Amino acid sequence: MRFNVAIVTITILSIILSIGVLAQIQVNQSTGSAPLTINFSSEENASTYAWDFNNDRTIDSTASNPTYTFIEAGSYLTTLQTDNGSYNITITVTEPTTQTPAQQTPTSTPSSSDATQLQEITVAATASTQTGNIPLLVQFTAISATSDVTYTWDFNGDNKVDSILQNPSFTYEKAGSYNVTVTAISGKQSAVKIIPITTTEFNSNLILISYFPKNVKQGENHITFIIQNNGSEMVNDISSKVIATGLQYASSSSINELRPQDQDSLTAVINVIQPNGTISGVVKIADKTFPISLEISAQTIYNATEITTRLDTTKKLLDSQEKIYTEKKSQGFLVQEIYDSIKSAKNKIQDTEQQVLTNKLAEADVNLNLLDTMITDIRENLQDAVKQEVTALTWIKDNAVAIAAVIAALGTISGFAIKATKSVKTSAEKLGDSVKQKMSKDNNNKPSETKSSANPEPTKEADK
Repeated sequence: MRFNVAIVTITILSIILSIGVLAQIQVNQSTGSAPLTINFSSEENASTYAWDFNNDRTIDSTASNPTYTFIEAGSYLTTLQTDNGSYNITITVTEPTTQTPAQQTPTSTPSSSDATQLQEITVAATASTQTGNIPLLVQFTAISATSDVTYTWDFNGDNKVDSILQNPSFTYEKAGSYNVTVTAISGKQSAVKIIPITTTEFNSNLILISYFPKNVKQGENHITFIIQNNGSEMVNDISSKVIATGLQYASSSSINELRPQDQDSLTAVINVIQPNGTISGVVKIADKTFPISLEISAQTIYNATEITTRLDTTKKLLDSQEKIYTEKKSQGFLVQEIYDSIKSAKNKIQDTEQQVLTNKLAEADVNLNLLDTMITDIRENLQDAVKQEVTALTWIKDNAVAIAAVIAALGTISGFAIKATKSVKTSAEKLGDSVKQKMSKDNNNKPSETKSSANPEPTKEADK
């Protein structure tokens, strides 16, 4: 008998490969009635595992030795994908079988272990919340008085097992009503608990009143949005985000709470990268999205030489006004308050010089415009300044020290002495009294010329 060596070789390799594939997955059983719990394991020494138990092209577990419960009867191709390869095994689940009363012919009292097996299984389940706005995260908890229980969860009512954990969590992304089903399984017994979950879309009832500026420049810009709560409930933790082609969103201020019918503002920082034209986009505020449009202003080009020349001219103008201030002050003009304006202008010039050095020419241009106004005000105030009125008493008070010094140097005038040991201040205070006393003494010694002219009295010559 002649054999085709090639055919025999291929057949043997196929058998070896088939055995190898099947040998990578081990199960405690591959057939049974529903619900059927299978313990899977793998001989693979892999770093990643991806199990698809029911051939729905969805990864059900990433454990190396998972457990899965098949609830419905059917034939399932269970697939294991690892970093070493892909393997599969077929699981057959039959309809659950029940004994008729005629078949139940116990001949003896069941043992305690049998009584535990026949005891009806119960399950209790709770949810951390059953209503809320999407996205809604719900933590589920299940408990059963029966030992050796496995659990299966269907979170969205699609009759598919979403989790086999006892206490899983799930996030609902869409609004709707869901009946969450948890099934507790122990041996051939099972119990079901249903939890209703209702999710809704959040409606802040916010409206955009206005936004500004609508003209922006290339680079960093601050856009302010005025919003109003048009609803009947308070809205908390509000912020904004600008989304558009041609700009980059950087940050936003926030509003802690906005009461019904109240208005408030949000400021978003954006970086415009588009050189010119119009930017059309949206601003997202809480759950609302509003369209916005921004016009990019033409970029102003500043000449460093021109800015420097203007700065030098401004400094000279300020110096000339300061000289006028000094002269008028020495002449007795009331110009003291004008010096504060001169000092502020000097500080502004220093800021402008720093801006020129750091090439912030736009800011320097703004400061130079402000300095023009400041110097004009200083010039007008100096022109309008008036002299202080000087009276005799004011003159003596302002020159008291000089007068006292002269008197102290002379020593004695018209019969009274000023002691050098007295303080200058005391001498000045007594000056007025001394002068009065001297003048009174002189008047007493003089002939009463005034009285003679006003009321002439007969002299001795006349009497004779």
